[in-house]
Amino acid sequence: MADKAENIVENEFFTEHKRLVARVKTAFYEEYLQQWNVMLQGMGHQDKSDSVWLMFSSNYMFSMGGVFWALDPVHPGHLAEEFKGKATIDPLKQLDFVIVSHEHPDHADFELVGKLIEAGVPVYAPQALCERSLKNATPALPDVPIIYDDIKITPFAGWHFEVPPTGKEALGFLIEKNGKKMLFPGDTRFYVQDALKPFAPVDFLFAHFWLGRTLIKPPDPTAVEEFCDFMLSSQPANMVCTHMYEFIFHPVTDVWTDFHVGLVKECLKARKSKTQITVPKFGERILL
Repeated sequence: MADKAENIVENEFFTEHKRLVARVKTAFYEEYLQQWNVMLQGMGHQDKSDSVWLMFSSNYMFSMGGVFWALDPVHPGHLAEEFKGKATIDPLKQLDFVIVSHEHPDHADFELVGKLIEAGVPVYAPQALCERSLKNATPALPDVPIIYDDIKITPFAGWHFEVPPTGKEALGFLIEKNGKKMLFPGDTRFYVQDALKPFAPVDFLFAHFWLGRTLIKPPDPTAVEEFCDFMLSSQPANMVCTHMYEFIFHPVTDVWTDFHVGLVKECLKARKSKTQITVPKFGERILL
């Protein structure tokens, strides 16, 4: 689906880039179903510590004081044909609610979300998406909080475009619970300086990688600097790097790897940032 790298002139960087992606891709097909089952088992765990599981590249399932919810959840069958019929969704029908940030296929698993709506799970999505594809969902409106118990989630308009104002309607989210703040700017293509400053400081920033297109060579240093300055404007104590190794819906030329995280780490070091960086693997649980 996303393996095409046509008309690419091979070079040392791109060869290593493909090797990194291939290694993670092989592990994904060998291990993901087991990781999926472990994640679902976590929903019934007695440990009520606030935590989040990385379901895939930028898809999340949360446990917050006994409240279970998901942001852009995906099912294994949505990711790979060979996984269809091999993974249950029944535990996900117990989710307290679901949020969909935008309609791109790496975020919106319409088949899964439709089944959750049928099961009575409340679903929130951008208004345009509710009007087109998720007509039984509730619109998530910018600056109108979604409140569940002691969890407050405030949507805001994202920057999912390369040339404003083009692009799909996408939302970012500020999640607050018991004085702790977790920020999800979402898929961002246009880095507006200091755009995240109003949210500062935050305990956790979930940074979706994007440093340009056609990764046949290292990205322009300016792109790395713009990414870092945008993210650091939220003054994050912790930066969780996601939207990486997304080889299902993107070609290998548009897949971010640990190499790119290394560039960001160097940039943060040059800025004397004390932000701690985490790079979770698929299925990994992060304590919040």
